[in-house]
Formats: sequence, structure tokens, C-alpha cells
Amino acid sequence: MSTQEILPKEDVFDYPNNGALFNGVLSRRLMAFVIDFIILSVIIGITTFVLFILGIATFGLLWFFIPAIIGSLSIAIVIGYVAFTTGGEKAATPGMNALGLEVRMMDGRKLYALMAIFHGLAFYFFSAILTPFVVLVGLFTSRRRLLHDIVSGAIVVNKDALPEHLK
Repeated sequence: MSTQEILPKEDVFDYPNNGALFNGVLSRRLMAFVIDFIILSVIIGITTFVLFILGIATFGLLWFFIPAIIGSLSIAIVIGYVAFTTGGEKAATPGMNALGLEVRMMDGRKLYALMAIFHGLAFYFFSAILTPFVVLVGLFTSRRRLLHDIVSGAIVVNKDALPEHLK
């Protein structure tokens, strides 16, 4: 059965009945963030190195533009990373996938690319403004949803605990 088909009327993410979906999610999200941060840092570092080498080829002329180029490319890399990972088939970044997590919409569907981008941008937006509050919200919600999850209508769950009709 496809997740795009109409889902059952019951709430598949009902906390009291499906608590296994949320066990250890916050701590694993933190570790997944660290893994994804390292991956993105390596990609952006390689991009910076390539631009530095290209700067040598242009006799230093490109070096004047490196800060603007790196800033723009970093944003594009992060947006692409989020769109193709959480908005992809696995519905998880490599860090989340390694730790058995998956991002879903509240009705059980996987995120599509545009919603994945919104979810990621909401995270970075709220992190820049309300740094500790973004994570603290998860300590007080029964489903361990963070602020950007609530705003975007997403939820992060243990993929092994998902009901069969959502896998």
C-alpha cells in the first residue's frame, strides 16, 4: 500500500498507543545533527578548497569574491542536502538514516522536496533567533517535536517502529 493513498482514520502518531515511535528520538536527533554537520562541513570545505585553487588560476582575482561565493554556495548546498535527503525516498538525512530516524508529515506521508526545504529553513531560522528554545520545546512535547517540526507540520519518528502500512 502506498503512503500516498488515504490513510486510516486513527492517529498513527498517537503517543500513548505508539510510544515506541518516539523513544530516544531527541538524543538520536542530536547525534544525527552532528553527523550531518560534519558531512556538510566536509562538502563546504572541499568547495572552499576548489575555489582557492581556482583563485590561484585567476592570479588571485577570484579571492576577492570568495566570501560571497562561499556564502551563497553554502546556502545552496544545505538547501540541496535537505531537499534530496529528507525530501527523498528515505525521508531522512544520512545522519538520521544511520540512527534509525525518519521525518514524516503528521498524516503519515513522507516529506516532499519543497516541504523538506521549508522544514530545514525553519530549523535554521528558529535556531538563529531562538537557539535554546528550538530544542527545549522537544522536552515538553509528548511526541518530542521541535519548534520547526510544529511549524512545518512534520514529525520525526523511529523508522523501525512505524506501522506496516507506512513503511
